[in-house]
Amino acid sequence: MGNAFLSQWYMIYNTNFRPYLDSQLNVTDFVNDMVVVVFNLLMFCLTDFVSDPITKMTVGSWMIYIIIFMLGQNVVIIFYKVFKIALKKYKQR
Repeated sequence: MGNAFLSQWYMIYNTNFRPYLDSQLNVTDFVNDMVVVVFNLLMFCLTDFVSDPITKMTVGSWMIYIIIFMLGQNVVIIFYKVFKIALKKYKQR
């Protein structure tokens, strides 16, 4: 539960102070931290509080889909940044 509170405090810090120079990095970091908070809340559905195994499977599959989407989004952003820097260096020649 401490991880959820730390992520929430970091999201507050991130929105108020904008620690990165690039606004896209600020937004990406905020979205990633929001996913961590949502996952911490969804993990309660995987405990003994929920007795239905079908519900647990559904929640688990949605967590996997969200992880795949977030990994894909972060990889696309990294490739975009690298391509942008490479294109800028190529134009300087």
